[in-house]
Amino acid sequence: MTSPDQLPEQKIRRRCGARLLLSWTAACFLASGLAAAYAGSRVVIPKPTDPLAATPPAPSMDPSVLNIPVIVSAQDVIPVVIDAFPDVVTNEGDWRDGPPIQGQPPYQWQYRLHRGPVQVSFGDRLLETKFPDVRYRVGVRDKRPGSQIEDAICGYGQDPPRRLSLTARSQLRWTDEWTVRASTSFLQPAFQDPCRQVGSGPDVTTIVKTEVESRLPVLARRLDDRIREHSERRRAMEKTWRQLQEPAELAPDLWLRLRPGAVQAGPFIGNGDQQIRTSVTVELEPVIVSGPKPPAENGPVPPLQLAPAASDGFHLAVPITADYVWINGRLKDQLVGQTIPMSLGEPVRITSAELYGSGRNLIIALGVTGGVDGMLYASGKPVLDASTNILRFDQFDFTMETRNVLVRAAQRMMRGVILDAIEPQTRIDLSEQIDTLRSRLGKALSREIQPGARLEGSITRLEPRGIYPVTGGVEIQVIAHGTLELRVQ
Repeated sequence: MTSPDQLPEQKIRRRCGARLLLSWTAACFLASGLAAAYAGSRVVIPKPTDPLAATPPAPSMDPSVLNIPVIVSAQDVIPVVIDAFPDVVTNEGDWRDGPPIQGQPPYQWQYRLHRGPVQVSFGDRLLETKFPDVRYRVGVRDKRPGSQIEDAICGYGQDPPRRLSLTARSQLRWTDEWTVRASTSFLQPAFQDPCRQVGSGPDVTTIVKTEVESRLPVLARRLDDRIREHSERRRAMEKTWRQLQEPAELAPDLWLRLRPGAVQAGPFIGNGDQQIRTSVTVELEPVIVSGPKPPAENGPVPPLQLAPAASDGFHLAVPITADYVWINGRLKDQLVGQTIPMSLGEPVRITSAELYGSGRNLIIALGVTGGVDGMLYASGKPVLDASTNILRFDQFDFTMETRNVLVRAAQRMMRGVILDAIEPQTRIDLSEQIDTLRSRLGKALSREIQPGARLEGSITRLEPRGIYPVTGGVEIQVIAHGTLELRVQ
């Protein structure tokens, strides 16, 4: 008898091959049998229901300011100057005693002065007012007893009026009472064609020059007074201040409060031409308040701080809530009805999809049939892509209980296949909510708050700082950056 060790090589190969084939067939049969046995069977996985984590505190932000630009043009100032310096000054009609002048004999006089055009320009913190063509005529009579000196007549009859020019410079500054103070002084008057001396009587040019120079300080004070009166803004600001403290509606039961505070005024900056600029800035602490309309605050207008104005910028923390009803409607459109083929066993069909919060994470509950039947739970940390406004999941995976059930059911390969198939469909576009926020903020910030005073707000950037589940939806903490101006006519 031939021993097994002596079998021909060909028989040995056949026996080994038959054993390998039998082993492979048995393994395939076992695996397919398990899958077939498991297909359609009901799985029961505990639903994750951790209490929601506390809402994080509001993020820190740069201070917010309301900028009030103040632009004064030459056309605004000229009426003030005209009010301070009348068009015509005269005492004609009778000879009157002139004011005593050292070195001049007593005299009587009459005169007429016509101011002519006014020119205004601005330098750095400086208002310059010019009267380039002041025309005058004057008559002087020697009042000494027995004087035979003829009257000195200048600018009357065939003699054309004489000319002089005046220049005033006013230094401008704010006061804490919301008025502009001016400190005006005149340069020496320039006489283009002075009157000639007649005999040994009074010197007409000296009289005119002395009299004009004596009146310039009075004229300077009048100009300062007119500038102060015309710059009075306190009363108008009080009305505006009350309106700034009135809540503005962003949405039903959602209100924006600006909460104005300290006020600062910047320096006057001229461009050497027809305008001078300054600005007043109001510090704000804007907040969003939910619920019924809150009462208006009633804080008084604070004193104007004479300090460099704060930088521009409006910053507001705004919570945006995407409710679960809206999100789940989109998830159902994107997921329900989807069939996911398996490399082994029946495909998996998604029958339901629901998002909710648990702890700090979001949970997607998937109803499935086919290769597995029941509810599967996937979890992830919510993330908002600022460039696309897409809500997606970080660390997206089945919950541990779901993974364990799939492993016990010999469905380990399901995990990766299902996750890869559904993850792109779990992304939710929140552009509609972001655009709505931008539109509502723009409307609340750009409005007439009273006749002649209008807020002009612009949102330049929306920066998501945090996203987390809350009762009823997903809340995104957004920082709105922009500018806010109050334009007062």
